[in-house]
Amino acid sequence: MPMKNPAHPGRIVRSACLEPLGLSVTEGAKVLGVSRQTLTKIINGRSGISPEMAIRLSKAFGSTPETWLRMQLAYDLATAPEGRGQNQGAPSARPSRIADELTRPGRFTKVHTLAGGRKGTWSLSVTRNRRLTFSVDDESEICDLNLEDYH
Repeated sequence: MPMKNPAHPGRIVRSACLEPLGLSVTEGAKVLGVSRQTLTKIINGRSGISPEMAIRLSKAFGSTPETWLRMQLAYDLATAPEGRGQNQGAPSARPSRIADELTRPGRFTKVHTLAGGRKGTWSLSVTRNRRLTFSVDDESEICDLNLEDYH
């Protein structure tokens, strides 16, 4: 069952990654290879975890990129203005609403559906040759999240 009020992943970065290691925001930013401003926005909840940042966090602090992205998606869905993540439309509309959220300005820009034997699966380009694929179940939960290499 999904959490009703999941924490912003930035709070997790601060409490589970930086604080236990005694790292300041500046030191954490250096470890991640990002600016202090970027990390500050994330830990203060003003910016989300991108696929690139999820990969950086997993390499630096030992989780998986999928875990970080699941936390971000859970937070985004719980705080979405329309119905706070509750079922509001027909089942066929749910993946579109999630894709709309992922492609809103300032978020990801290359979300699309896959065809053929992977119909019903969404793809999110992470880098030129890596993508996240996922599907959405009847309860608007992200499932089957995978990081894939492709050409």
